Amino acid sequence: MRSSYVRSIVPRAPRTLAFVSLAGGLLAIGLLGPRADAVAQGAPPSVATAATTPGAGPGAGPVAALPAGLTYVQSIEGVHEYRLANGLQVLLLPDASAPKMTVNIVYRVGSRHESYGETGMAHLLEHLVFKGTPRHPNIPAEFKQRGASFNGTTNFDRTNYFETFSASEENLAWALELEADRMVNSYIARKDLDSEMTVVRNEFEIGETNPGRVLWQSVTSTMFRWHNYGKSTIGNRSDIENVSIERLQDFYRRYYRPDNATLIVAGKIELPATVGLIAKHFGPIAKPNTLIEPQYTVEPTQNGERSAIVRRVSDSKIVSVAYRVMSGQHKDAASLRVLADLIGNAPNGRLHKRLVETGKATSASMDFMAGYDPGRAGVTASLRKQDDADAVRDDIIKIVEGLATEPATDAEVARAKADYAASFEVFRTNTQSIAIALTSAIAVGDWRLLFWERDQMAKVTAAEVQRVALHYFKRDNRTVGMFLPAENLDRADIPGRPDTTALLKDYRGGAAVVQGEDFDPSQANIDKRTITQTLPTGLKLAMLPKLSAGDRVQGQLTLQFGQADTLKGLGAAPSMLGALLNKGTRRLNSGALSDELTRLKAQLSISAGANAVTASFATTKENLEPLMRLMVECLREPALLQDEFDQIKRSRLQSIEASLKNPQSAAANRLGVLTNAYAPDHPYYGGTPAEQRERLERVTLDDVKRFHSGYYGASRGQLSMVGVFDPDAVTKLTRDLLGNWPSAQPYSRIPISQTDVPALSEVIELADQANATFIARHQIKMKDADSAYPALIIANSIFGAGTMASRLGARLRQKEGLSYSAGSSVNVSTFSDLGSFSISASYAPKAAEKLEAAICEELGLALKDGFTAEELASAKDGMLSGRRMNRTNDAALVSALGSNLYSGRTMQWSADFDAKIKALTLEQVNAAFRQHIDPARLVIIKAGSFGTGPQSVAAPRGQSCKK
Repeated sequence: MRSSYVRSIVPRAPRTLAFVSLAGGLLAIGLLGPRADAVAQGAPPSVATAATTPGAGPGAGPVAALPAGLTYVQSIEGVHEYRLANGLQVLLLPDASAPKMTVNIVYRVGSRHESYGETGMAHLLEHLVFKGTPRHPNIPAEFKQRGASFNGTTNFDRTNYFETFSASEENLAWALELEADRMVNSYIARKDLDSEMTVVRNEFEIGETNPGRVLWQSVTSTMFRWHNYGKSTIGNRSDIENVSIERLQDFYRRYYRPDNATLIVAGKIELPATVGLIAKHFGPIAKPNTLIEPQYTVEPTQNGERSAIVRRVSDSKIVSVAYRVMSGQHKDAASLRVLADLIGNAPNGRLHKRLVETGKATSASMDFMAGYDPGRAGVTASLRKQDDADAVRDDIIKIVEGLATEPATDAEVARAKADYAASFEVFRTNTQSIAIALTSAIAVGDWRLLFWERDQMAKVTAAEVQRVALHYFKRDNRTVGMFLPAENLDRADIPGRPDTTALLKDYRGGAAVVQGEDFDPSQANIDKRTITQTLPTGLKLAMLPKLSAGDRVQGQLTLQFGQADTLKGLGAAPSMLGALLNKGTRRLNSGALSDELTRLKAQLSISAGANAVTASFATTKENLEPLMRLMVECLREPALLQDEFDQIKRSRLQSIEASLKNPQSAAANRLGVLTNAYAPDHPYYGGTPAEQRERLERVTLDDVKRFHSGYYGASRGQLSMVGVFDPDAVTKLTRDLLGNWPSAQPYSRIPISQTDVPALSEVIELADQANATFIARHQIKMKDADSAYPALIIANSIFGAGTMASRLGARLRQKEGLSYSAGSSVNVSTFSDLGSFSISASYAPKAAEKLEAAICEELGLALKDGFTAEELASAKDGMLSGRRMNRTNDAALVSALGSNLYSGRTMQWSADFDAKIKALTLEQVNAAFRQHIDPARLVIIKAGSFGTGPQSVAAPRGQSCKK
């Protein structure tokens, strides 16, 4: 659950691709497992068989006979709209590509609807709706049992609840019945408010440790003096602490109703059965007789520049310059999005080139808050402590308001539009993403805005961008971080919200919907469909051809090099090289590389460590070859320019400096120092922040160049790929691109090492931090192939794997409201028996003793009494269902195939692991937990403002838990 605000209806894809990471070390246990070493039998289905669904108007309903009370409205680009007699809007997005479903219900209520003394109430209510109903008293446990991923979010204009789970009529019926039930029957009880209020307060405190969020709130509240957009969704601390249960109950009854909601169901669904289930569960809910009163507060025209200053303990600076702008529904919104991109894009935007590349700031960006009512657009720049904030503020104003004398160019507008179009095309291939993105469009005014915005963006011209810039970006419509007197008024009249119904009356969309195949995610099928090759050079390939939405293909190339002895003493050169590989080639500078990725409808992200480099990529079938050539060009012929090197160094130094005051970073770094078993010149040595800073300051571009030429090569590595491609063509292309690039140094795996620290408890005292961090860990001797590992993973799932649906989460968050985020994890390796058991939690510093006592008590109860048969059955079902659902994710499959090539496993290993999970007994699970988990061995680090003294690390306080 989280609070948020809307920046754009359509999620923007990053210029570099970050594949989804698998939480809790699931990849190591074979969640996706290995793939077949044998050639897949038979060719994949033809791309031409992918289903397409053109837009359709009223009268073209996809279901022949509808249940009583349900009316078909329209279909646009694969989204089918219906309406129940009680007013519930229903959107259905069928997609047989993957065996999973998403149910998302959106209520048109957010912090904008709160009254005096009620700030944060919409978000607090979102938390309470997870507390259950008489029919569903433990909602998190039901989600976990079905392996569902779930959350709820609140922003200014709406609240939504969503869950994604394996596709089955039983699961769908359960999810729909649950959402219908908690629409009207949620407890919203005093006892739940007492515990959840402190959880939300802890979430508030976490935000108070974020300098950017604190400044943003101050600037926004200065900008909006009357409208609720000036109040943070998380709310005011005193309101969170004191709001009455009667007010929350009234708010719930007033806004949680079918005629104020949109139900979205997406995934592998059968439309006739789905509409029948919706009518069954939601149809009987009565539409209330009382009307929802319309809001009428309009923020008046700003009469002059405003300022806000925040002074907090920190080692970094942030400058913000913001302007009030139109509603997200207004015709000017598309032009403003283009404008924000050409100003704020990295690396091609004006801010990046004039502030970041010149070293005045470490980062700079621009965003547009697209709300139901007129919102805001703003620039944020991050600086190091010694940088000149006044100069950066003045430069930002010159850049943004300087469009009057330096107009937007056709080339800048074309680039921004191409970026947006490429992002939308990628986003459009993921039905689950569309189901969630519709939430933002509904919040702004109508679900059709999701596609209408795309069409408007295509029409934007440089002249329109210039007109919008001149109208809104004015001195007297400006809010900044410091006061400056104003002599002349230059007002900007903000247009009101248009009539969305009239605006979209005849809109039908136009793009066809292309879906992927109905893919069987079983391990046996993945093994059967996967093709493996080993090139003469030793590079291994794993290829899984399959139809994917939009003819997309995803891949990952990892190259290994070097040995522990040959990699000693290289300092920060390896990691700096990894960052520079994304910053252009000898042929293409950083901006040109970004443009080329846009042209190829591609994402490319390269990361590197001491002895390996990984390039993750995605594009369409027709652009795969040029993207692979571009990827290898980045690896073999990087630009390695001094200005890019300096930018990265400045940014990393700022991050190190900021981490010194961050509780989570400080605790994690201290634990890393305690358990470090490497010499300072070892490639895996981490070190203190001071040592990290010293290594960064010492490294030179020549060091990076020498490392690249002296170590990189393709003699050892793995290439994995999933999607629409020709395996023979990929094999030949890989041989041509990498076959003549031998590694300069031989490779061998570097052994993992760590110090087994005796039990202790330390405190890191930080100034002016509202939130604290608790981290506890002890070493365990285990590999992922050990017989006890499946039992220990299930035991940890019951004990602490889940902030809400676990014993630890239920105690610390659900029952006592001590922590917004708490849990435990077991981490082991395939190649080393050095593993660990960890517990972490965020909390208010004053709750330290209570939180620690609760953790120790829960550990003690689990070890003494063990777990129950019901807990075991639920954990097994949830884990197996979640593992299956993760195998439907192409990016995760790519990562798994590469991992299996490295480890020499196949998906059969994953299938065997599933079988071990299914066969586990309660005795095995309890025995594994008791054998490997020992509270008396925990190394505990707490960081925050405890008032224990000015010292960085207090004297050890002794062990906190006893077995």
